[in-house]
Amino acid sequence: MNEEDSKTCIVCGHRDREGIRIMRSFICHSCESEMVNTQVEDQRYPFFVQQLKQLWVHTEG
Repeated sequence: MNEEDSKTCIVCGHRDREGIRIMRSFICHSCESEMVNTQVEDQRYPFFVQQLKQLWVHTEG
């Protein structure tokens, strides 16, 4: 993987090339898939919500 092509996922912190960009942030394909398949009742749900709050932090300033 070319280091220049990879980006750091705001959810898991790993570098990857495959995923989505939202504003200036990146979410890897693995985390995206896990998030969209997580039910509100799941104990991981609050973690995903907290990580997604970074989208607003990265766009301010």
